Amino acid sequence: MKTRKFALIACLLCAVLLALFFVLHDKGRAPSAGEGSCGKNLSWKLEQGTLTISGTGSMDNYSEIHRTKYGGQPDSASIGTNSPWDLEDIKHVVVQDGVTSIGYCAFSGHPELLSVRLPDTVTQIGTLAFHNCAALKDLNLPDSVERIGKDAFQNCLDLKSVTVGRGSYAEQYCKENGMECRYEE
Repeated sequence: MKTRKFALIACLLCAVLLALFFVLHDKGRAPSAGEGSCGKNLSWKLEQGTLTISGTGSMDNYSEIHRTKYGGQPDSASIGTNSPWDLEDIKHVVVQDGVTSIGYCAFSGHPELLSVRLPDTVTQIGTLAFHNCAALKDLNLPDSVERIGKDAFQNCLDLKSVTVGRGSYAEQYCKENGMECRYEE
């Protein structure tokens, strides 16, 4: 009796999680194009593989979505985030002047992402912001950055050097995390 009840609860939990996954990921987004809000005064627009974030203020924070193993334990493999551009093919991210922070998990899990441009208005980069962006090669961290969250660039396997200002927090962060620095001229 207990085994049957446990199996029923496990099946219901799986069904709810699967439904939640599809609701969060397939909310009418067109492939490789779209636009919307990503903060109180921020918007995003995706055109031909380039995601542009514009406006003023902080980006929203997002969260990872994980599979669950039998028995309800979370699997270590993330299957995405709840960002509005999660399933899109993004090659470049351009953050425009006025944006002050990059949200938690904002671009996590985009293995095809090649470059990111951040303005001097960005002061914070959230935890896991660029996690698992394995192809990311080109990144500038402006002198304005004062905080970078845990594992923000974890598993960015192609990110060998980062453009930073001498004496900046970004330079210190890169050195502490084994990332080669290129210096602004």
